[in-house]
Amino acid sequence: MAFSVRKTVKNAGWLMGGKIAEMVISFIVSIFTARFLGPANKGLIDYGLAYAAFFTSVCTLGINSVLVKEFVDKQDGEGTVLGTSLVLRVVATVLSIGTICAVVAIADMGETLTLIVVLLASLRLLFQVFEVFNYWFHAQLKSKYSAVILLIAYAAAAAYKIVLLVLQADVIWFALSTSVDYACVAVLLLIAYFKNKGEKLRFSWDYAKRLLKKSCYFILPSLMTAIYAQTDKFMLRQIMGDAEIGYYATATSLCAMWVFVLGAIVDSVNPSIMQAKKDGDEALYEKRNKQLYAIVFYLSVFVSICFCAFAELAIDILYGAEYAPAAMPLRIATWYTAFSYLGVARGAWIVCEDKQKYLIWVYLGAAVINVGANFALIPYLGASGAALASLLAQIATSFIVPACIPALRPNAKLMCEAIMLKGVLKEETRVRIWSFVKIFFVYAVALGAGVMTYFALPLDSWLSLLIADVVATVVVFLYSVLFNNASVYDPYWSVQPIVIVAFACIGKPFSLTWLFPLIAVGLWGLRLTANWAYTFKGMQHQDWRYTDLKNKTGAFYPFVNFFGIHMVPTLIVYACVMPVFMVIQAGVAFNPWSIPFFAVSILAATWQGIADCQMHKFRKNGTGGFIRVGLWKYSRHPNYLGEIMMWWGIAGYAVMLMPSAWYLLVGATLNTLLFLFISIPMADKRQSKKEGFAEYKRETRMLLPIPKRK
Repeated sequence: MAFSVRKTVKNAGWLMGGKIAEMVISFIVSIFTARFLGPANKGLIDYGLAYAAFFTSVCTLGINSVLVKEFVDKQDGEGTVLGTSLVLRVVATVLSIGTICAVVAIADMGETLTLIVVLLASLRLLFQVFEVFNYWFHAQLKSKYSAVILLIAYAAAAAYKIVLLVLQADVIWFALSTSVDYACVAVLLLIAYFKNKGEKLRFSWDYAKRLLKKSCYFILPSLMTAIYAQTDKFMLRQIMGDAEIGYYATATSLCAMWVFVLGAIVDSVNPSIMQAKKDGDEALYEKRNKQLYAIVFYLSVFVSICFCAFAELAIDILYGAEYAPAAMPLRIATWYTAFSYLGVARGAWIVCEDKQKYLIWVYLGAAVINVGANFALIPYLGASGAALASLLAQIATSFIVPACIPALRPNAKLMCEAIMLKGVLKEETRVRIWSFVKIFFVYAVALGAGVMTYFALPLDSWLSLLIADVVATVVVFLYSVLFNNASVYDPYWSVQPIVIVAFACIGKPFSLTWLFPLIAVGLWGLRLTANWAYTFKGMQHQDWRYTDLKNKTGAFYPFVNFFGIHMVPTLIVYACVMPVFMVIQAGVAFNPWSIPFFAVSILAATWQGIADCQMHKFRKNGTGGFIRVGLWKYSRHPNYLGEIMMWWGIAGYAVMLMPSAWYLLVGATLNTLLFLFISIPMADKRQSKKEGFAEYKRETRMLLPIPKRK
């Protein structure tokens, strides 16, 4: 048994390693090819590949879905299984290629180049027939042969494309290149099969009938999948043109370059789901399904957020400015992955519950929605419309259609609960995570309001920024009232400076003048935000200082909340960041004498980070009393000292670059006064309720970590 497990793992390792190598080779070469061809020619080839992908479901006759089991059973002999499968697929493929040519000749009448490109791209279907030998190697647990063969084939195809790039060949030769790897695979698989002493190939009419009877149930679901996966490309070509296909295919290929990770996660978790079902542990079975759905969904969402944020940059770096219109389809198509792989993750539940027969209705519904949405959206939005149609179809496949089918409704409910993290995590953790989501939403709205305000005002940049900052603060204040929790504002203190400094740097030529303060403010802001996130317990908790203010001020609390808790800190931090903003906007030359002040800011951020870690460790130990170790040994507020040092470092940095702008010291001064006369007294007053505070205060300094003389 141990040997069998090791062999299985080794077999899977070959498959995964080969897949990654193929992906890397294919991706790199495809980038250079796309740049050379341009959107129109690339779109034309993608149009031909769409026909090949669409008819793949017909050419395979559903045989692939039953081949491994046929090899394991060996009732009719491996030679008969392979020989009969080959003949059936060859006949289906020849008929499919003929149908493709007839359809293109009618749909694209008079376009000879289109017909030639589609025909050459469709040749891959003929060579694809020989993939049946792959399943024989898988059944024999000899996938290393398949992996090596596929790697060689991809390398050969890549070399062929590189030659075409060097020779600057015509698009027809690139269309032929789409079949080169399949041709290599076909030849090498045949050689490897006979070298491994495979049986002589035979054809049997009787077995052909039995095989088709088993496989025919898989044809229609596969065809429905092909419809909503490829129809968008056909419609883009007929309605918008080849370039739109190129943009759309570029976006979808980028979205798909990482999904093998999701596939590996699904394959790894599925056995535990099936084992829980087999053991009759329904609670664990349900929890494992939810956990898988949550992992797939939120990992996909994280990647999609990254794609949305860096879409233009990724397209420009990889494909060039010519493909810039692919950025918006990329932002839309990337969300397809989350819902698509929820469908993949559902596979274990479908098998365990024996609900396979209902999948045809799911795929049929998705195909209808996809075609209808494409008709409605492509004429107005082009490639973005096709991406949106696919997204809507996939959402329907994951939730809407299953919810309408009683037998699949429990799974739709499981998915919804998984996304809400219900039953996935402890309730306390789930509530905390959803609190983070609410905070993120609030700050996204505030950022949007601030940016729109800034660009709408015809004022000096510093004044427009100030008003935009105030508007963003008002948005946060309104949400704090809505949630009845002033702590909604807490992360604003650390997020605001990063946003302002990063915004000021956009479009500026590289200079140490802005790089140093960007590093300092970024390090400080990330540290402070991380500390807030670590201590944030959820929307149900409010900072004790705000609760004290509410109890003391009574009916006047709304005014105290708006001005004291929200607006005054915003204005102080704005004044602290203004030196950096003014220096960057003025474009002043770098002065080496400013480096010591940059070092002070870096030291301050590091100092605060160390103080935070020491405090968290002390609280975790739960010893009570007062912390008297590390930076806290002689200082009651080393973290506040770091805060004061940070902004004096920034102010000094700016003044060294702009000596006449002495007013830039105002922010650091106000910040110091805030801590000396408000924050520190409030903290000491709260600490004074503890026993031994008077002695603790006598033995420690307020800020400086220097021993007192006894």
